[in-house]
Amino acid sequence: MNKKTDSLLSSKDDMNSRVIKKFFKIIKEDPGLYYGYQANIAMAFQDEVDNYRKMWGSKYLNKNKLHVISNVAAKTFLNRLIKE
Repeated sequence: MNKKTDSLLSSKDDMNSRVIKKFFKIIKEDPGLYYGYQANIAMAFQDEVDNYRKMWGSKYLNKNKLHVISNVAAKTFLNRLIKE
C-alpha cells in the first residue's frame, strides 16, 4: 500500500470508530433502547435453543451444543441488526 491508501484506510477506521462510540453512547443513555437490544439478543439465543433442541431431539444441552447454539445465535442477532 501507499501513503494515500494508508491515509484513506486510517480515516475510514477513525470514522467507524467514532460511529461505534456514538452508537454505544446512545445505547448507554437510553434505557429503552438498551433494553430493546438486550431483548433482541436474548430472543436470538432463545430462538436458536428452540431450533436446535428440535433438530437434535434433545431436552438437555451439553457444553458443545451450547457453544454451537451461542455462535449461531450471535450470527442471528447480527444479521437481524444489519438487515436493511
